[in-house]
Amino acid sequence: MANPYAGLGTSANAMASVKGGSGESTSLTTSGATYSAKAVLKRLVPFVRGHLASLALAFVLAASTTILQLIVPILTGRAIDTIVGAGSVRFDELAPILERLVLVI
Repeated sequence: MANPYAGLGTSANAMASVKGGSGESTSLTTSGATYSAKAVLKRLVPFVRGHLASLALAFVLAASTTILQLIVPILTGRAIDTIVGAGSVRFDELAPILERLVLVI
């Protein structure tokens, strides 16, 4: 399959073709009319108004899921740090870390 961006020249031209223009505009164009992002959000508010509680819950759950996903590698690193070498594992420090890891997962 041929590369559709091979003949565009610079990377800026390639990015403009992918983003649809200069790539820096925050306006949406539909059938000749241009809407800013703020205008689009204002138009969507009446449709979303009945679902604000669900939308807020979705944002809270998404944020908490992201935070919990970031905690797992940190706890794993701490657990690995308690393993000093072969036959010398500090189980008294490892147990609480593994408990937190189980709670997060």
